[in-house]
Amino acid sequence: MTLALLLSTRLAPMTGGVIALVLFFVAWIGGIALAIGQGFANDTIINIGVGSRLLIPTDGLWHGAIFYLEPTDFLAAARAAGRARAGNPFFADQPPPVVYIAWVVGWLAAVVGLANWSFAKRDL
Repeated sequence: MTLALLLSTRLAPMTGGVIALVLFFVAWIGGIALAIGQGFANDTIINIGVGSRLLIPTDGLWHGAIFYLEPTDFLAAARAAGRARAGNPFFADQPPPVVYIAWVVGWLAAVVGLANWSFAKRDL
């Protein structure tokens, strides 16, 4: 939402929303790439997935929500499965790190601040 708000200060609101939606799906694909990279232990694909989580943090937050919504029995069974669970993009075996949450808060504050500044500079 904050990215759509920022984009809508300079583009047509519909265009800003569509671009934000496309970036949301790109971040989701990056999360799937991260899961595949972890499944095959491929550092290049893991780095691409981590980079997509840093640029657009929606997928990382989604995996944090998945972790807190999964029953503990399911988590225990999946941890026993070992490496096979790493390729599942719809599973999170640990919560997001505190550093990542701090990054997301800073990212949101920066995007909202930039949107506010951009809107204030716009000719109405």
